[in-house]
Amino acid sequence: MSSQSLPILDHTVLERIIEDTGREVLPLLFESYRAESSDWMNTINQAIVDKDTEQLEFGVHSLASTSLSLGVLALGHTARKMEHLCLAGKLDEAITHHQHLVGLLHSSHQALEQFSNELGSDT
Repeated sequence: MSSQSLPILDHTVLERIIEDTGREVLPLLFESYRAESSDWMNTINQAIVDKDTEQLEFGVHSLASTSLSLGVLALGHTARKMEHLCLAGKLDEAITHHQHLVGLLHSSHQALEQFSNELGSDT
């Protein structure tokens, strides 16, 4: 399944987080994710400018892990795909996914904000 056909968020993961930690923790988790994912994107951007395969692999690995743990599915899978391309020595091919990754980051932040707003209106 390609990342373009995956949902932005996996609501099953988000519901499990709510069950495990409570709803009141989500705003903090989402804010932390927004900051951390933006930092990782800065690392990725710089690695692409520098054509640094190792740094790009590190950045997309970290972004993928952080995203998937929070249920940010499409972004996590795209980052994971880029990671595998880096590990295979295919830097130029990995870079072709960069703009899609940037768009997914923006969409993911919006989707988390919307999920948080909807959750707040359920109380």
